[in-house]
Amino acid sequence: MDRDYYVLLKKHHLKATPQRVAMLDIIYKHGHITIDNIYSALKKNYQSLSLSTVYKNILTLRDKGIVNELKVPNSKNYYELMQKKHHHLICDKSEASRI
Repeated sequence: MDRDYYVLLKKHHLKATPQRVAMLDIIYKHGHITIDNIYSALKKNYQSLSLSTVYKNILTLRDKGIVNELKVPNSKNYYELMQKKHHHLICDKSEASRI
């Protein structure tokens, strides 16, 4: 599961908590995911976890350059692990996203 997440977090001077490692693994497995879906997936194993903790951690990971935030018009933001450049397309007519 850890796909070197411990090393990645330490490299960015962040504590490698089990919740952060699980969060990164969930993002990796889904590719593009909303905070609500991250929270739902984490809640299965971390019942005491709050939504505000997920927000705080995802914003920290974003600010450290570990995850990328995708702002989708008229939708919730999506998050993905930072990776090489690629494109995200959104249809102007249907507002459907191809993330």
